[in-house]
Amino acid sequence: MDSVVLGKMRTYFLSIFLAGTGLNYGFRVVEAVTGDGIMIAVVSALVAILSVLFGFLLGHYVFHINWTLLSGAITGGMTSAPGLGAAIDALDCDEPAVSYGATQPLATLCMVIFSIIIHKLPI
Repeated sequence: MDSVVLGKMRTYFLSIFLAGTGLNYGFRVVEAVTGDGIMIAVVSALVAILSVLFGFLLGHYVFHINWTLLSGAITGGMTSAPGLGAAIDALDCDEPAVSYGATQPLATLCMVIFSIIIHKLPI
């Protein structure tokens, strides 16, 4: 496909996805982070920052992965479509989508498996 058309389609469908998610769940953000939810939000942000930093350091310095591919792999590992859009816009190329497509399905599968395991833990 023509890269201009592909870029416009990607931007359009990413906007539709984010708008749908925001309209369905965005109004609950204030309710979720007040009270005890603030601690969960802080810990979640810390875990996300540390995992991205660790993934970058490991991929760049140990495995010597190209930066454009590494940005897509990190966003795919976090299953973050907005992150992929930001990586594509920042790098002004479609290369991050290749590694995103390679890592996102495995990350989704692992999230499902680990969610089942955590749910089954006796607490």
